[in-house]
Amino acid sequence: MNKMNFIKNYDLETPVPKIIKTLDMGDYEEGRRGQTLDVWVNPSRMLLDDWIGIQAETGKIVIAVNDIATRLKSNTKRGRHKKKLEVIEAETRAMADECNLAQYTWYSKIWSQGDDIETHVSPADVTRFAEGALLKDELPLWKWVTNQTQAMIMAHLEGLEKN
Repeated sequence: MNKMNFIKNYDLETPVPKIIKTLDMGDYEEGRRGQTLDVWVNPSRMLLDDWIGIQAETGKIVIAVNDIATRLKSNTKRGRHKKKLEVIEAETRAMADECNLAQYTWYSKIWSQGDDIETHVSPADVTRFAEGALLKDELPLWKWVTNQTQAMIMAHLEGLEKN
């Protein structure tokens, strides 16, 4: 049998095929069994870099919101800098809206790579789900779906799961 060295013969020309795994909502709640989501577990480096940037922006927003809350608590009693803080708060809300849209757009790409185009979701669909979960007090469902998505991607990237 002829042996072929994998490293020497590694193919640099053929694109890496997308690997799609199924997330079953029944793993969250039995009554949702069979409701599924396709998850692209080997997204491009560019898409992963986008996610890192979104998370960095989210961290900045969290810090800004905490700072505003602290400053409002200490300053509004005396009425100092109230207008300035209101402007900062409005700017921070705008940043948060942009960041949320970036997250929803990113997830729509990750959840829309399956073969069946009917299962693809738009950023508007993801926004509706995220905001609906918040309105219905089902935020744990949103967090579970996004955490499971991240865990599936990380498991693949870390080589914990084969195709």
